[in-house]
Amino acid sequence: MQVLVFTDLHDNIDRIIDKISNFDGFVCFLGDLSNRQDIRLAERIYDMIDYYIPGNIDGPIILDIMESKNFHYRLIRFQNFDIFGFGFSNPTPFNTYGELSENEIHKNLSKIKLRRDTLLLTHMPPYGILDTVNGKNVGSKSLLEFIHKNRQYIRAHLFGHIHEVIGNEGVHYNLKPAFLGGYAIIDENLNIRMY
Repeated sequence: MQVLVFTDLHDNIDRIIDKISNFDGFVCFLGDLSNRQDIRLAERIYDMIDYYIPGNIDGPIILDIMESKNFHYRLIRFQNFDIFGFGFSNPTPFNTYGELSENEIHKNLSKIKLRRDTLLLTHMPPYGILDTVNGKNVGSKSLLEFIHKNRQYIRAHLFGHIHEVIGNEGVHYNLKPAFLGGYAIIDENLNIRMY
């Protein structure tokens, strides 16, 4: 079974609706659904996805609707690999709802031990990897530390959050935001195609 991953809708589902509604596989959404906390959009997207991790703009209303599909801080077995999801973001200048301190991120991730080939899905990037905004690295240092400690198991890492740098670097993929039509397809061998 293939996996479709998308991130950062920011209220605009029009560019990706056909892809996710007609996809015959497993669909993962990496957060930032609605700047307006749009309940109707959350309810609409709910039936099209299998798993969700929250982004930094997803507030209590969105989290409540998505609760049964939320796999933030969960490790699941999927076919011949694992999927680990970690949502929210490190602090931003915008003081959004879903921001965690580096200490909180470190504390949570230090309890996780990956044990086999893993697809890592996060909302935020790690520090220094596809995370540049205005010439500065803005990713999470604690996430980077977690990746270094578990590098032998992380076969692919997909994220969003930073829209200024799209592409891949090694096993790391910063997806084009869904509000611009971006998504990725992952096959059973963890090969990635970005769109």
